[in-house]
Amino acid sequence: MVNELIQISKLSLPVIALASVFIAWQQYSANREKLRLELYDRRFKIYDLIVQSIYIALYGLGEFEGDELVQLYTACNEARFLLPDDIYKKVEKSQKHVRIHLELIRRRETLKESSENSEEFSKIQEMIEDSEPKLECLVDEVTKAFDQVLKIKKF
Repeated sequence: MVNELIQISKLSLPVIALASVFIAWQQYSANREKLRLELYDRRFKIYDLIVQSIYIALYGLGEFEGDELVQLYTACNEARFLLPDDIYKKVEKSQKHVRIHLELIRRRETLKESSENSEEFSKIQEMIEDSEPKLECLVDEVTKAFDQVLKIKKF
């Protein structure tokens, strides 16, 4: 009887080891997929905030204030570490254009109140009109750039 138990325990050890390896592999695969999905979510959040900022600048759909502005700057900073360099450069470029466009709009609004600077007002208006097509193109550029990292290949 004791010999039979020893034989059974000798056979059960490899089975238990194989089961442990299988469970460990399943955990590894699940955690890897979870990491991919979390990375996708963070990258999509960055993409969404970037596109929102372009539309806000382009169509005057409001302004970033308080927490929204902090979220935008945080997203841009995260982009440096979460995105490849070529995509991060597009993010930087878009935010540079957005900041310039919003500053031009602010200047135009302050000049609109005073009639003395009509020549400067018209120059700023012309600069705004020149920057609008660039902003529209930026949405396409950013979307194409993010296509590389936002496609989910499995599922």
